[in-house]
Amino acid sequence: MSFTDCLSTAANRAFDMDTPQDLLPLTINHDACLLAGLESDHIGCADWD
Repeated sequence: MSFTDCLSTAANRAFDMDTPQDLLPLTINHDACLLAGLESDHIGCADWD
């Protein structure tokens, strides 16, 4: 699954866990990355190639 495919699942999980409003963007982004199988090296890093 791609990152964009995982966003809705991650958003549903964040709302089910009653995540505070200020942490929603971070939680949704992190969960979507984990679901998409992205490694920490690929998350939030610029491509310097």
